[in-house]
Amino acid sequence: MPFLIKMVGFCFIVGATTLFGISLSKELKNRLQSLSWFLNLTDEIAEKIRYSSAELPQIIRGSYHYDTYLSVDEPFSIRLKNTGLDNEDKRTVEEFFLGLGLGDSESQIKRCGIYKRQLLRRFEDADKQYTEKSKLYKKLGFLGGLSIVIILI
Repeated sequence: MPFLIKMVGFCFIVGATTLFGISLSKELKNRLQSLSWFLNLTDEIAEKIRYSSAELPQIIRGSYHYDTYLSVDEPFSIRLKNTGLDNEDKRTVEEFFLGLGLGDSESQIKRCGIYKRQLLRRFEDADKQYTEKSKLYKKLGFLGGLSIVIILI
C-alpha cells in the first residue's frame, strides 16, 4: 500500500511539472497569435481608412475577434486585454493606437505601414522563440518532474 501511494505521488509530481512546461509553451503561442492578429488589424485598418468613411471605433469593432484582444471605450480609447504580449509588444501596439485618428487619411495609412513593419519584426522574433523554446519547455517540465521523482526515490 505505501508503494502505491508513492507511485501516485510521483505521477502527480511528473504531471504537475509537465503541465507547467505546457503552460509556458502556451504563453509563447498566445503571444504569436496576438501579434498575428494585430498585424492583420493594421492591414484592415489601413484598408478601411482608404476605402470607407467609417470612424475608428467602428472600424475596430468591425474587425474579427476584436473583443478577444481589445476593449474599445467611448470616447475612443483602447485597452489591451490579456494577450500574452511582452512589454515591448504592448508598447508598440499602444503607440500605434495612441496616434491613430490624428491627421489625414494618407498619413494614417503610412502610419499603419510603419507599425505593421514593427509588428512584423516582433512577430518574427516571437515565431523564432516559439520554435526554439516550445518543445524545450515541455521537455524540461517532464524531465524536471522525473528528476524530482528520482531524487525522492
